[in-house]
Amino acid sequence: MPGILDSSNTRGAAGRLSRLLTYALLAGVPVVTLYPLVWMLFGSLKSDAEFYTNIWGPPTVPIWQNYRDAWATGGIGRSFVNSLVVTGSTVAIVLACTSLAAYAFATISFPGRIFFFYLFLISMMVPQAVLVIPTFTVVSQLGLVNTRLSLVLVYAAGQMGFGTFILRAYFLSLPRDLSAAALIDGCTHFGAFWRVMLPLARPGLAAVLIFTSMAA
Repeated sequence: MPGILDSSNTRGAAGRLSRLLTYALLAGVPVVTLYPLVWMLFGSLKSDAEFYTNIWGPPTVPIWQNYRDAWATGGIGRSFVNSLVVTGSTVAIVLACTSLAAYAFATISFPGRIFFFYLFLISMMVPQAVLVIPTFTVVSQLGLVNTRLSLVLVYAAGQMGFGTFILRAYFLSLPRDLSAAALIDGCTHFGAFWRVMLPLARPGLAAVLIFTSMAA
């Protein structure tokens, strides 16, 4: 009995130590993740001199005028609006186009389906650096240089392959009986997509939204 109790106590102590170390590591993750944001906030409220003399700590005296100067002099306001417009438009185009293409590739049989899907995949394999000059040439010939529309079209085109790949895999994971039942009940392919399959694909849409927003 004493030996059994001793081994039980040892296992209990080891389990508590393991949980303690796990919680310590998990507590360190948000610190490592959030501190760069806190450091950026601290730096934005410092003077130029204090930014280099007090690198890691909070500002001695917060200078809120920095935000007004950045907004007025640095053009942050226009850049912020540009980011919202370009990102929002890019995400809308990518979600609309890739969800339709992915549904077609996953559920509809048509000639050349595999070939066209591979074309989408090939677009993911071309290095972006190779496309810089041809893309600029096309944008310039279209008269879209220095416009938001050029950014939206280029970013959306760059994310089409990835978005279609992700959503096709998600549609394939859904039961085919759902779309088949909708077709039997009188829905068109678009009706089955819009009313049945698209609501079930919200997690996949969320993933594409996040990656597209980060890219744009």
